[in-house]
This record gives sequence, structure tokens and C-alpha cells, in this order.
Amino acid sequence: GDLLDKLCSEINSNSDKIKAYSYVHDVVNIDEVPELFQVITRQLGRLDAIFYTAGTMAKITKDEYDTSKDSLMIKVNTIGAIAWINEAARRFERIKKGTI
Repeated sequence: GDLLDKLCSEINSNSDKIKAYSYVHDVVNIDEVPELFQVITRQLGRLDAIFYTAGTMAKITKDEYDTSKDSLMIKVNTIGAIAWINEAARRFERIKKGTI
């Protein structure tokens, strides 16, 4: 969160208006996605495209088989992505435009 805030401050310091916002969210908490998506789109005023950029991959040894590590990777990389992309798809379908 602190690094995101710093980056947003740097971006916004070079402009007359706010261009960058910071939102911290653990993507495994998919129940939070619909509300946060609405907050973000209201603050932005519009949404033309969504780029999902969260991902994780645990360090494992070549002979390690750890379902809990695999589960987290699937929750972040797949389920988290689906939760965010579904919200964008609903919005883009409703307004008849947008890019995922």
C-alpha cells in the first residue's frame, strides 16, 4: 500500500488533476470485489479497460507437492482474476463497450 501511494503521489505531482489512485485489496477476498469495483469506477468516473495484474507462485523444491501452496496460487491467479474480470464484463456489457 505504501509503495502504491508513493507511486500515485509521483504521478499526480506532475499533473493539475489526479490521474492515479491507490487501492489495496487481497484478491483472495472475492466477496469484496463487487463493492470495491463500484468504488473504483465511481471515483474514476468511467472505465474503458481492465488489466488484471495480480499473481503468485510459491517457491517449491522439485519434489515438493504442497496443495496449500497450489491452492493459494489458483485463488490469486485464477479465482481472483475471474472475480475482477466478471465485474468488468458486467459493466462493459451494460454500457456496450470496454476492453478486458
